[in-house]
Amino acid sequence: MTLQSRFIIPLTLTVLFLMSACPAPVAAAEHVVAPSGAEFVSIQEAVDWASGGDVIFVESGTYFETVILNKKIILTGVDSGGGPPVIDVAQQGNGMDIRVDGCTVERFVIRNGSLFTGIRVASSDNNLRKNTVRGFGQGILLASSQRSVVSGNNISENGRAGIALESSNSNDIEYNSVTKKYRRDHARRVLALEQDQPEQFQQQPERHFQECHLPVDLNRHVLVYLPGP
Repeated sequence: MTLQSRFIIPLTLTVLFLMSACPAPVAAAEHVVAPSGAEFVSIQEAVDWASGGDVIFVESGTYFETVILNKKIILTGVDSGGGPPVIDVAQQGNGMDIRVDGCTVERFVIRNGSLFTGIRVASSDNNLRKNTVRGFGQGILLASSQRSVVSGNNISENGRAGIALESSNSNDIEYNSVTKKYRRDHARRVLALEQDQPEQFQQQPERHFQECHLPVDLNRHVLVYLPGP
């Protein structure tokens, strides 16, 4: 055996050992939920089965359940012909509880929990996008949450608050519509929440800082917009 081969063989063995000790990352799996004919018929069953980092697509239909995200999941509603999927909690609890960091919930209708919260976020770095939340005590609650994004959601007819923050900071809350009808005039109130004041609000600050009876607890830059008739 030559001197060169005595060096090459141990080096090759070392490389092979390191490759076996550091396996390639596993790609995220995708799962489908539908009222029938899919891998799952329950959103929570799909979440329980999935691994952290997986993507769950939920097709059109009404799902009578509450959902707890206790692992990092991307949960996406898909209009498969009957509109966005609906989570109807039937007054049984919060619509969605997000308990771990890094989750995404988008394109759902979440409804029918007047004593509870539509989406409760008790973690950080989450994304809530283009959801409709209605008929709860609170629409969306961020509790001890940082760096989460709440964007493009339609939040209506919630009894106590549209969007509320408790012990939360450094969150991006933007382009959400919060509406509520009042018995006297059924006026429409839209609560626009942004960390940076939009230009149109800066032009007429006296118009937009009017009294609004939406009890929302926020940490910065609360702007209330009352559109004209």
